[in-house]
Amino acid sequence: MSEVSRKPTWQSGDKPKKRPRGRPMGRRITVQASEQIMAIKQRFGLTDAILTFRDIANELSRRRGKRVGVGTVYRFAAGIEPQGAELRAVFGLPVTVAMPVCSLHGVVHEKRCPGAEPKPRAKRRNWRGLALVLSGVLAQARNPPSPPQ
Repeated sequence: MSEVSRKPTWQSGDKPKKRPRGRPMGRRITVQASEQIMAIKQRFGLTDAILTFRDIANELSRRRGKRVGVGTVYRFAAGIEPQGAELRAVFGLPVTVAMPVCSLHGVVHEKRCPGAEPKPRAKRRNWRGLALVLSGVLAQARNPPSPPQ
């Protein structure tokens, strides 16, 4: 009997049959926080046809003229306000923020006040001096000085 040599299926010219991975293409089926979406719709006066954060982002971009991302809308719904002035204007937030006025100079500083007292700090230890003193004490202990005559 002669043995019949057969090629493995992956070498026979046929492509391997793989299962498709991930979400099938087509309509998005998602469950989103309907309370958050309803609150945003009421805040901006949007219509009832809007059902997702993506729809809200597209509508805000169309109305305000500034591109708004889905993540930005989601973060806004979660209570995180955008920092940029343009996005704050899109969401109807105040663009400028009240800053405390310096009691010394009477103006608003961008960073800390240059005339303010520095923070009290612990005195820096002189480790090199301590090591020299310790080495001197050890050297004296090994070779005690002879008494004067």
